[in-house]
Amino acid sequence: MGFVVDMHAHTFPASRCSRLRVPELLSKASAVGLDGICVTDHNTFSGGREALKLQEAYDIKVFLGMEVDTREGQVLVFGVEEEIPIYLPIVEILDFIHEREGVVVAAHPFRPLIGLGDLVYEVKLDGIEVLNPNCTPDENFKAKTAAKILKIAATGGSDAHTKDRIGTFATSFEKEIEDEEDLVSAIKENQCKPIKFLKKH
Repeated sequence: MGFVVDMHAHTFPASRCSRLRVPELLSKASAVGLDGICVTDHNTFSGGREALKLQEAYDIKVFLGMEVDTREGQVLVFGVEEEIPIYLPIVEILDFIHEREGVVVAAHPFRPLIGLGDLVYEVKLDGIEVLNPNCTPDENFKAKTAAKILKIAATGGSDAHTKDRIGTFATSFEKEIEDEEDLVSAIKENQCKPIKFLKKH
């Protein structure tokens, strides 16, 4: 199965929409057998930084990420730890992240109102989230098709805001991921695949 990481999860209070405290997220992620989890709170690293301090205690790798609001839709960003501007056009966010050698993955791109939609075909993304339990099967299929056409990394994540969602979908990496640098490299080199991890949602 490879090295399995849930690439999309939210914690409270960093993400007000989440009901998951950091210890609860890490405990459940470890219990279900994930190798790692990306904490991708909305427009902040605060939950992820808290999680990084606790990863050894819960025996799970934590990777710092962020779900960034752009004018056109939401994206997952990895490999950058400095303040990231928000609510800018997607092309400006892409330039900002790529100048710092990070990666940008379209989050749930075909969800109405919050996804990039067909704009994924016009901008230079590093990956597309193609498995997200909050999307319809058709929305996930459109995302999978886009990643295949564009020949960029396809990822899966639970988009967890509650305990029961953790690990529903995940991403399997060909090699062990030690840190954000490894994560970024694997996405750039398309050395990963989305998987349905837990049998029950």
